[in-house]
Amino acid sequence: LVSQMSLTSVTVLCPNARRVPIKVTPSTLLRKVLEEVCLSHGFDPTSHELRHHNKPLDLALPLRLSGLPNNATLDLVEGIVSTVVQDVTVALQIPDGRHEVKCKTSDTLLEVVRLVSESIGVDLISATEDGHPSCSYMNRQYRGESELSFRTLGSIGVSGGRILIRYIRLQLSSDKLDEIEKLISEEKTEKERLEKRFETAKIENEARLKREEDDEKLIERLRMEEERRLREEAEREAANPPPQQSIPDRLPSVAPVTNNEDRWAFDSPFVAPPPSTPMVIDTVSHAPAVVPNRSPIRSSRIEALEALLQNVNQSLESRSGSSAIVDTVAEVGRLPVASVNEILGAGRMEMEEENTEPLPERCDRAAVYFKKEERTNEMEEELGDEFFELTVDDLKSIQKAHRDTVRSQSQRALLPKSTMEERNKERKLAAWKHVVIRFKLPNEILIQGCFLPHEPACHLHQFLSYIIGDDFSLRFVNSKIAKEETKTLVAMEFAPKATIIVSCGEVSINGENVREVSHEEAEQMSRSWLSTNSSFVPYAPTVDPEPAHLAQKRAADLSPTSQRRTIPESLPSGPKWLKKK
Repeated sequence: LVSQMSLTSVTVLCPNARRVPIKVTPSTLLRKVLEEVCLSHGFDPTSHELRHHNKPLDLALPLRLSGLPNNATLDLVEGIVSTVVQDVTVALQIPDGRHEVKCKTSDTLLEVVRLVSESIGVDLISATEDGHPSCSYMNRQYRGESELSFRTLGSIGVSGGRILIRYIRLQLSSDKLDEIEKLISEEKTEKERLEKRFETAKIENEARLKREEDDEKLIERLRMEEERRLREEAEREAANPPPQQSIPDRLPSVAPVTNNEDRWAFDSPFVAPPPSTPMVIDTVSHAPAVVPNRSPIRSSRIEALEALLQNVNQSLESRSGSSAIVDTVAEVGRLPVASVNEILGAGRMEMEEENTEPLPERCDRAAVYFKKEERTNEMEEELGDEFFELTVDDLKSIQKAHRDTVRSQSQRALLPKSTMEERNKERKLAAWKHVVIRFKLPNEILIQGCFLPHEPACHLHQFLSYIIGDDFSLRFVNSKIAKEETKTLVAMEFAPKATIIVSCGEVSINGENVREVSHEEAEQMSRSWLSTNSSFVPYAPTVDPEPAHLAQKRAADLSPTSQRRTIPESLPSGPKWLKKK
């Protein structure tokens, strides 16, 4: 509390990349900080919010109760839910009891007191011998009829829901009333100055956004021109290919150079011509030409490696055979060169079979909407002691899980990150055939639709535009979804089901494209659509453990008594010139 009493200013980072210092006191409301920043830099305070470390702040709290450190840095971001005018239920606590009224955030405290006064038939507004009317909210008092008529519920930090305001009468002298009038006049003058600055800053922001849009359009046009130029060059090269020397895919095999029965990649080529005069095939005449002054063995190895590299490059470009090679490396730990062509050929055949069955682009959306049900506070059944006791089967399951974890960590195959992501993506597509997306509207209405996992995220905007129009934006876990997003639903982590927040104004649902159902019917439709899905198991390749005889041999080589690590028994005690004769 002592450190927070020394607060002098906070720094706010605006969307226009400006750092704005705001002078504050421990009793300054965060709502006032938000209004001062927005009005001075042309932003709408009703559609923005303050955040600290990506955590929204309660605008009704003063700085001493907000938990902010000294000289804190806040972020001004666009709010997910607009706070223009919302309903609020106010419970006014008077000495005789508590009375509730329905109000708007734009209503003043004096209007709230007047509504309660009319409902109970007691004059709570006029000053009497007991004192002047005053209200207290969040340890802050608003005294006198003039201040109550000046303060709105939104200005004291109320954004909606249910609140409690205490009403009391205080004895105020004429000097105190004049001081209150002076403070209100100063605040009005400052607010008028900020509103004038707001209009100028708003025009500057609009001009800046227009410049950014023009720059983005220019960059996009240049990018499209560059892509068109590269595409035309590729078409010209394809129409007039340069003459190239062809390399045969397979050549007659020869005996390995070293004595290795398995013929692995590190010591022997998998294909090579016979140990005779090397041959080169001419692509034009197809006549063999003798290459002079070259070693037969060296030439055969080079030609074999060139053929292997060409085969592998073609497979990687066509994305065929690479999965089979990864599986073999993950299971065995090394790959025989002699089996590379067979694996790549089998991969090409699988790719051709898969390409013959194209995936459907869309599906029947089965669009419905329903009202979100409020959860009731039902008492949960108490669990007995038997539920928390461990049985023998539970211990066996825990032990098996620990063994699997140790094996996956100690025998994990070292594969590239891109390969792991590609394999996990394939497994997700194989496990999750269908996806259910729900869109949460500001009026607590949920719209449900059915999708396929390989669909791009831009289909979400197209689906929702047929129902509520085009004036909306989508957010998922504080990240905005662009209308032209090309990533799939699996890549955006929306599969197998997700709930997306919809930011918009007044909602008007088109009943021709969607029908209303109950919450139970929507759950049944979701379960029916997701019934074809299976469980997703992440790809975690492992390698076989090292054979026992190799492990023993390595341990013997590393032991202190090994003959390979001989240490001289006696070492010279110093240089020869230092020894005494």
